[in-house]
Amino acid sequence: MKSFVLMLAFFTRIPVRAPETIDEDLYKKGIKFLFIIGIIVGLPVGAVMLLSGVMGAYLSAFAALVIYLVLSGGLHVDGMADTVDGFAAHRDREGTLAIMKDSHIGTFGVLAVCVYVAGMTICMAQAGFVAAALFPLAGRTAGLLCTRTNSSATNGLGRWFVDGVKTAHVVFSGAAFAAIAATLCLWNGTQGWPSLAGLVVSLLAALLVTVFVVRGFARKLEGITGDIIGFSMEFSQLVFLLFSSIAVIIV
Repeated sequence: MKSFVLMLAFFTRIPVRAPETIDEDLYKKGIKFLFIIGIIVGLPVGAVMLLSGVMGAYLSAFAALVIYLVLSGGLHVDGMADTVDGFAAHRDREGTLAIMKDSHIGTFGVLAVCVYVAGMTICMAQAGFVAAALFPLAGRTAGLLCTRTNSSATNGLGRWFVDGVKTAHVVFSGAAFAAIAATLCLWNGTQGWPSLAGLVVSLLAALLVTVFVVRGFARKLEGITGDIIGFSMEFSQLVFLLFSSIAVIIV
């Protein structure tokens, strides 16, 4: 239970009484709960999207994104911005790592955040409440997969995360996604299994695209960092919602 509370405190801004210090063993044990955190964050986001009939699709999508950022504390968005800043500068390994460690955000990082906010809002408005409820879980599944398939480039919490992720964590997260997607689609009732197929294909597409991009980062840095893990989560969420939006049009 302590490991779950630690993960909840570290990966969200939900007020819980967490341990005063982060213990490595406790942190690693808590990784298996990351998919639950994706569910906890996703359900309020999806609930806000249910108001689209009253508020309109785009206003609901923007409000849902704000809820997501408040719950997650923008932790992974910061990692995404730092990653884009580092690699957009076209420096060598050490120069890229130095830029990523800098607490200041650069021009490319700002542009990445702007594209992220616009893309997430537009795609969420098109994809609907089921995809909105699932994108945090999709992002954390991608983060686990990218971590499991790469080594760590630096020390610190990023290395703890890389060392702690197991194949079973990825499998459980993917299975949870499929189960919740099926439940929500059947509850929604109007689209049923074609909608479920679109969500599963969207997840697979997001996983493949994100793993490909992160593998390129890892080749340059000889591994991944905590910022890249954050990037993998946020980037995959945008890709997932993009493909979900396309699936809605096709289905």
